[in-house]
Amino acid sequence: MALPALTHRRLATVFSAGLTIPQVLDAIWAGVANTVTTYSDGSTRTFSGSTATGWTWTRVQVGGVTEAVYATPPGGTMNQRVVLAGRATAPTPSPVVLAPESFTAQGLMIGMALDAGAFTTWNAAAPFTSGYWSGYTRLGQAVNTMSTSITLTVYESQETITVQLVAGGTAVMYAGAGAWLDPETSAAAAAETDGRRYCLWTSGTTVSTSMLGSSAQIFVHSTTTGQREHTYVKRPGLTTTETARRCYNTAGMSIAEMTDLAGQLALPPLWLSASSGWAGRLRECCFVRGMLLQQSVTFGGSIVGLALAPTTNTTGDCLLLKY
Repeated sequence: MALPALTHRRLATVFSAGLTIPQVLDAIWAGVANTVTTYSDGSTRTFSGSTATGWTWTRVQVGGVTEAVYATPPGGTMNQRVVLAGRATAPTPSPVVLAPESFTAQGLMIGMALDAGAFTTWNAAAPFTSGYWSGYTRLGQAVNTMSTSITLTVYESQETITVQLVAGGTAVMYAGAGAWLDPETSAAAAAETDGRRYCLWTSGTTVSTSMLGSSAQIFVHSTTTGQREHTYVKRPGLTTTETARRCYNTAGMSIAEMTDLAGQLALPPLWLSASSGWAGRLRECCFVRGMLLQQSVTFGGSIVGLALAPTTNTTGDCLLLKY
């Protein structure tokens, strides 16, 4: 049986005051704090109830310096957390970073916890007192090398987080975590007890103009180090983290091929396979033709989706988060 459909919302874009990790994390915090009660389209951001998409975020400071923010979803049964963290120099202990990457000073990282206990420290072997911890993967290169400016946009759904980072107004990077996958079965070996599969992903340092082709950098996995594209899924019922990749879709399709006879976007689904087998369908995340960065897609006067574009123009292919 299919899981409840996710509805995605985009928070307002925020500007980092500078090219340091505390400044980037403080910018994220300014955009996601509970005092932010509307999304970029003016819709209400609510934090409780079955349709709520607002996550509750917490800022973590050490000696008055921000080193992490972590988010708790408005619902769900797995007590999920998503952590964004980083530091100007290596902390002690050094945080767990998923292979093949390693900790980088001034690097922004993202990790995911399930069945989480109380938060302790972001760089501990397990930042929460109990439950599964994925370890971190990296969102792009060190922020102090990111040209002249950094803007950040966070997308929330009932059960997922997506982070968009744009450096110098041109280099686009993405990362996300949460209950991204519907295994479309309740079999214990293939699904968590809540029927979901949980996924952590990043595009690496930049996104090519073809997000979905054979050289794509979204929902695929590189075994090469160096802030590359990576995708991980949790093995159901275990603490094992596996690599995963998107099953191939043809890139570069025409507008006519991606539009039905009623003039609507076709929105074909995407799915992932993990190293152990088929993992599931990406929930309310679809393949579409090239669109503008942060474009809201409307049909009949209503928003139907939010574009995740690889560039600031319409070149290439996009993903669409259903609204």
